[in-house]
Amino acid sequence: MKKLIIGLIALIALPITVSAQWDIETGINQGYEWNIFQNPNRVVENNDTLRRNRLWKNSSFNELSAEIGYEFDWENSRLRLESDVSTNLYHQAAEAHEFSYNLGGSYRSNFADRKYIELSPEFSSKQQDGI
Repeated sequence: MKKLIIGLIALIALPITVSAQWDIETGINQGYEWNIFQNPNRVVENNDTLRRNRLWKNSSFNELSAEIGYEFDWENSRLRLESDVSTNLYHQAAEAHEFSYNLGGSYRSNFADRKYIELSPEFSSKQQDGI
């Protein structure tokens, strides 16, 4: 019982502010894209000229995306984790589908008045079929 009372007094004497927040956002976009693979207007190979109509692929697409973030604050520190995922699905050119993701985080600590140190690693990747 004595340890419980000492623990409660310590908690009251040392106030700590803690907060946490989740952010989740999803989206669906539609569109039409010209020159999906970003090819040039023409290419000359072995005296044969390939023009734009043979190089360019155009297609309508659907983009699906999700962004998730988590932030945790306590006293003089903050931890933030973020993730973004998206994909483009092309209707007339299935070989051009795109998928990308981004993972990141940051840890920030205040060590003096308006002075802090922050560590913020990030990893991202983009893949597109047909390239």
